[in-house]
Amino acid sequence: MAEHPTMPLHTDSYLADTTHLNAQEHGAYLLLLMVAWRSAGLHLPDDDKLLARYAKVDPRTWAHLKAVIMSFWELSDGFWTQKKQQKVWDDVSKRVNANRANGPLGGRPKSLKTHKTGKPIGSENETQKNPTKTKAKSIEPNGPIEEISIDISLREFEEFWSIYPKKVDRKKSLKAFVAARKRAPVPNIMTGAQTYAGERAGKEIQFTKNAATWLNNDCWSEPPPASTAGTWRDDPIYAGVD
Repeated sequence: MAEHPTMPLHTDSYLADTTHLNAQEHGAYLLLLMVAWRSAGLHLPDDDKLLARYAKVDPRTWAHLKAVIMSFWELSDGFWTQKKQQKVWDDVSKRVNANRANGPLGGRPKSLKTHKTGKPIGSENETQKNPTKTKAKSIEPNGPIEEISIDISLREFEEFWSIYPKKVDRKKSLKAFVAARKRAPVPNIMTGAQTYAGERAGKEIQFTKNAATWLNNDCWSEPPPASTAGTWRDDPIYAGVD
């Protein structure tokens, strides 16, 4: 997950800079901005295969789009960076750091006279009264998943779950996701899920891999099919194989 989950978009500035882009170019450019925002270095690799995948287009289409889209970026030491995005990131970081610094100084109760225990809410004794607050809650319709600590990012799984095309066995899928994020960067998993969702769009859902199976087999690392025209067969043996 990105250090800053929310990427501000200054619409006036964006539209002023991109009036010459068509709909496909807008979509590809925004996707690349999002991937860069989520990356540790706030940049994109100088790899056309990856850039095409991030932009959700095939390599041939990317070859036509690259010149106009990457004109907004600067290439240095094998990575593409976007100057305005870097400024936005710096502004967000300053606000976050300021809030963290001010956090301990604000939001404290002015008086503890109304507390019978004489200790502020959130103290050790108060926390022990309701130990279930240290566990993840309401992440499955049928009840909480046991032994999944709150420090594991449910935000990442919720994003993955919203993307993945087949929503079966949420509990098993969450555990598989937690294990998968230790083996690969989360952006790679998200991109792979988006690609697979596109591949399965309009296909029979029973032949789509369950999320847990897809995650356990590291399917996000599979290259996208070169072409699906005339080669797809929706049957139990052939499902998901070119």
